[in-house]
Amino acid sequence: MKITKYSNTKIISGKKLKELREALKMTQQNLAEKLQLLGIDLTSKEISKIETNKCLVQGVAGLLF
Repeated sequence: MKITKYSNTKIISGKKLKELREALKMTQQNLAEKLQLLGIDLTSKEISKIETNKCLVQGVAGLLF
């Protein structure tokens, strides 16, 4: 999968996010909870939208993985 780097921020596609999440055996809810502990306020519904390319996340994408 392609990871694009823009001015020191890594941007990953929704498809790649899903692959990484599943490789870690995490549900969307598990991921949302872990991100919220890091101060990244995303819900499982928002993660679903990102994974299906219905929503683009900017700024925090490089912090995810």
